[in-house]
Amino acid sequence: MFGLPGNPVSAFVTFLQFVRPAILKMMGASNLDLPEVPAKLTVDLTNDSDRVHYIRGKLEEGKFTPVGRQESHALFGLSQSNALLRVAVGESSKAGETFNVQIWD
Repeated sequence: MFGLPGNPVSAFVTFLQFVRPAILKMMGASNLDLPEVPAKLTVDLTNDSDRVHYIRGKLEEGKFTPVGRQESHALFGLSQSNALLRVAVGESSKAGETFNVQIWD
């Protein structure tokens, strides 16, 4: 049994990060991670929170752009996204820097 958060975006991201790998492992898979590709960030990002953030965005032509509002209830950004960027606690990133983003599209 898996418990997921109540907000839809939180449930989706939690599923991708924790439940999907657990199910794949139970099925005998050895590669549990989402595919990752390098991408240049198109905007500055800062995580002033006390927890990791997964920014939903669009990966196009090697560039990652956050889409829509990043709140856990805001579905528009998620519906237009195909990738996640993990931003650690206290991390600041500048536009033009390259990061690995997880893709699901």
